Amino acid sequence: MPRRSTTKSRAGCETCKRRHLKCNEERPVCGKCAFSKRECIYRVAPSQGTSIPASPRTDQQSSRGHQQPLVGGSASSLSPPGPGSSGAGSNVDHIELFYLFITETCTTIAIDPGQVELYRRIVIERSFKQHFLLDQIIALSACHMTLQRPQATAYYLDIAANQQAAALAGYRDILCRVDASNCLDVLLFSHLIALHVFWEIFTQQPEADFGSFLERLVGCIRLLRGINFVIRSWFGTLVKSEIGPIIMESEEHQQSPKESRGECEALRAMLDHADLSASSIQTCLLSLDMLQTNFDSENALDQPSASTHQAFSWLVTLSEPFTDLIDQRKPEALVLLAHYAVVLHRRRHSWAIGHAGIRLLGQIHQYLGKRWDQWLAWPESIIQGTQNCVSER
Repeated sequence: MPRRSTTKSRAGCETCKRRHLKCNEERPVCGKCAFSKRECIYRVAPSQGTSIPASPRTDQQSSRGHQQPLVGGSASSLSPPGPGSSGAGSNVDHIELFYLFITETCTTIAIDPGQVELYRRIVIERSFKQHFLLDQIIALSACHMTLQRPQATAYYLDIAANQQAAALAGYRDILCRVDASNCLDVLLFSHLIALHVFWEIFTQQPEADFGSFLERLVGCIRLLRGINFVIRSWFGTLVKSEIGPIIMESEEHQQSPKESRGECEALRAMLDHADLSASSIQTCLLSLDMLQTNFDSENALDQPSASTHQAFSWLVTLSEPFTDLIDQRKPEALVLLAHYAVVLHRRRHSWAIGHAGIRLLGQIHQYLGKRWDQWLAWPESIIQGTQNCVSER
């Protein structure tokens, strides 16, 4: 059968010519390169010099180098993709990471099979409409992949950093125009990037000095609190959206009556003698009550969960005044944070949490010193007791 003839684009970009595609010749970036997030190169006249590349995201690429265009050959032989890439279609690595997300990573985000299936369907559908969400999915999955392929940790961390940079660039564009049509995308993205940042804090440079560690943790807390802001600001819209059942189940679980074991009651005595202003003591008491509610919710589970679902609910609901007390390194606020480490330790089987509880308690205990041993005795006994049980097996 004779081949169908096509009209060649003589003035088209070099990238489309290599891909054997008809270029629409738009400058500085043609339509096909803009859509596929590839480096767009136009050849100028010999008297004017050599080829000049143009990228739809040159401002981001300048800090980490240009993305290597996919012209042929194995994707694994290429350098890690830069933030100019977007989504699973960029190369084979991205396809594999997207597959890891939908088969494993996302199953650790919801708490039961029904929620997992609902979340998986929603996040896939929305990610194909919002590139920044797809970029963040691949970034988080790359973090997960470092645990499965530790010999290639540096490679996947580079992918994670590049994809997160691309995701944040797209996310900033939508922040100034959040409405009923995209508030679900903002919520999904906020949760994924907060999970990414949390994982980085406790896996990348975990032995950093306490000041640096706390600064990063406070930043993560404020990022997590942004999730609560999105939910409350658009609650009526979100409960009617596809993710509404998960939100309502979480609300019902939080508000249902539960038996309390009083894990935080001893801390009230500490606050009675705290060297804090009356308003700061009241701020701590409110956070203590919410922390006890968090413990009650954990205790109501049939068995310890390996999901991140509601694992960060205390951090999400922290007030700005209490976050400031943590940032100021007030011992009383740090003691409450050390008790929260027990909640994280109970979720240690989640890949994204792991040893975060142990490291959080260790950092706080080292900073506060022996003077506060009495108030750290309970979380120490719980976490150390668990560790001893594991070592004896």
